[in-house]
Amino acid sequence: MTQANPAIARLNTQTLSQAISTTLRVPSEFKVDVTPDINIPIPSEQIYRLAIHMIYDVTATPLPYAWHSRGWASGLGDSGIQIIETDFGPKQPSHLTTQDLIWGLNHLMLSIYLSGRYCQTTASLKLRGVEVGVIHVAKITALDARKQRFTNRGDPLNTTMHGNPIVDNDDDEDVEVSVNYRETTSLIAPELIYLTAIKALGEAAELGLDVPAQRLLTQSLQRTWWKLLSGAQVFTGILRPRHSRIAVVKTLAVMIEERRFQGILVWVKVNGDNTAAGGFGQGEVAVSG
Repeated sequence: MTQANPAIARLNTQTLSQAISTTLRVPSEFKVDVTPDINIPIPSEQIYRLAIHMIYDVTATPLPYAWHSRGWASGLGDSGIQIIETDFGPKQPSHLTTQDLIWGLNHLMLSIYLSGRYCQTTASLKLRGVEVGVIHVAKITALDARKQRFTNRGDPLNTTMHGNPIVDNDDDEDVEVSVNYRETTSLIAPELIYLTAIKALGEAAELGLDVPAQRLLTQSLQRTWWKLLSGAQVFTGILRPRHSRIAVVKTLAVMIEERRFQGILVWVKVNGDNTAAGGFGQGEVAVSG
């Protein structure tokens, strides 16, 4: 993967996060303090895939859902990503919510990309000056994974032996995704696709997974985007953000399997009904196609 531009790395990540966001409107009272440990490097692909696994699981829950400490182990190496709730005392509930984790992970991954520091990293999530929890990317041992409730099962970016993505749809709907690369487009840096996917998953949750939509658009760094369009006569199904959430990871799983990151067209069917079309791209965002 390519390294971040040093000039870009000097930008304030919170300001940048606000500027490129369509729905991730992070309130001023929410802060993230990121502390990297450059002495413990971790391969960039492991970090991005761990972030996707975490955010895919997290966004299956309502925004106010309170999370307890748990972790996700990489299937690619000896690394993991962990969320740790702040202990507010006996019998006190966790203050770490789905919404906090969406904002916090988006900020953390932007910070890692912009700094170019792919290493063990801790992000402290604070609301009105009080830490509510931590996201920790780290090297882990098999013993760590067992003791601290890490899991590597259910990774949405895993594929079957036939190259088909393994995705838990989290509901009773059958979401089918067909892809076709845009042959005339140039390659897109993989990390930009990952960042856009992480943001798109968070935005789907923030919009409301079951709210009908005709247009879903996520814009990220260097004019990289994910979109799904519906509403035209050719579409008979009803597009909802939960369908975008599933389509994002199914599409990304194909790109990873084929090691091909460039503009890609996506056609989504839900329960057999043509529901939406779109995909990943870079540059100007067309209203259709």
